[in-house]
Amino acid sequence: MNGAVSKKRWLMEIGIGFMLGRVWIFSMNPFGLAYLCASVVYPGGRSLVFLSVLAGFISQAKGLDFLHYIMMTGLLWFVQKIMKKVDGKEGSCLAIAAIGGILNVALALTTGFLQHGTTGVVYTAVLESICIVALANVMQWGLRFLLYEDWERVLSNEEMISVLMLAALSIYGMPRMFDGVLSLVETFSYLMVLFAGYRYGAAMGAMAGA
Repeated sequence: MNGAVSKKRWLMEIGIGFMLGRVWIFSMNPFGLAYLCASVVYPGGRSLVFLSVLAGFISQAKGLDFLHYIMMTGLLWFVQKIMKKVDGKEGSCLAIAAIGGILNVALALTTGFLQHGTTGVVYTAVLESICIVALANVMQWGLRFLLYEDWERVLSNEEMISVLMLAALSIYGMPRMFDGVLSLVETFSYLMVLFAGYRYGAAMGAMAGA
């Protein structure tokens, strides 16, 4: 797992980070934060991964959401630095995600006073924190495969689900600037289904289509 990461895989990790930083649901983005938690345990290109996810946040977030996610990115950066300094290791994905979830709720409490409906903000933050832990646990399998494993081998069930989720979220996060001429999201969605079926078999293609 700690082997060298090729430049191609490293750039792919950064690109996925930017796309996931652009995926929002009801002013929440647990996907980008979960991706940070899953990626910090792998040493290759960590700084640029953080910057890519942050760039995705900045391209979409507004107002207090903008401030919240910039601060969360910085807090997760310091968490992984502190964990590495304390025990000399990168830390576990779930531990970082759990700490990140707690910090997310705490940060929502502080910024919630600046908004109307503080209770609703906190409830949303708790839900988002649960999603961060769950998503990070799933994403770590796909990231490990994409960064370090042989792409020609058969994927395990966990890796298959994780890789498909990362691919689907990355496609969803694509900019919509050309939608008037050509929908990049729909085009890449169809191509992903075809590629998955051709490369890894009908089962993988069916899951990608779903």
